[in-house]
Amino acid sequence: MGQRGVTRSRFVTHSTRGGAPRPGRAWYGPSMPRPRAARRVLIVEDDLAIRQMLEDVLGEHGFAVETAGSGATALVRMRANRPDLVLLDLMLPDMNGWAFLRARERERELAQVPVLVVSAAQPAGLGEAQELGAPVILTKPFDVDKLLAEVDRLCQQPVRQCAWCGRVMDEAGQFRLRSGRKLRWASHGICPTCKEAERRELTGEATAPTPGRETPTR
Repeated sequence: MGQRGVTRSRFVTHSTRGGAPRPGRAWYGPSMPRPRAARRVLIVEDDLAIRQMLEDVLGEHGFAVETAGSGATALVRMRANRPDLVLLDLMLPDMNGWAFLRARERERELAQVPVLVVSAAQPAGLGEAQELGAPVILTKPFDVDKLLAEVDRLCQQPVRQCAWCGRVMDEAGQFRLRSGRKLRWASHGICPTCKEAERRELTGEATAPTPGRETPTR
């Protein structure tokens, strides 16, 4: 909105995978998705220049792209043809991004689609989006390479969310992203921090409650 909100760079995806923790317990969640050529991304952005730029960049990298200029239109698009990922601006006309996230959560099929927030909203607004189940955020202006890396990461395999503390794995393989919801599009297990807290509790070393008490239940 306003300025393009984009840092132009080479349209090359930098790999951010690797280094992920290897938990001792099994992780459960959605199955592996389709190859890149079959992945669909829905761009929800009211700024025409940004929307067209994102559509061009993702199309050049092999993604099938649909667009919507408001949250209400995005819901219609999702019901008709469920995407593999939603790129969501928050400050939208008609139905804003926060209202979209609430409406999406009420429909089980739609809640299984991951959301990548791309917004210039204030920190409080970004935090609200995380509480509503959109933990992965890029702030405007954003770097195109980082955007492509996150889109590829979220489309390629389910992200991991700790079933105890609710933290979500970031691009560096660390559980640092907050989510107020149990994500239907993530796999679930126990993060290393919670496993260590459990070990200390079981061996009598713990001096504080296990962090799993923060588990999102909504």
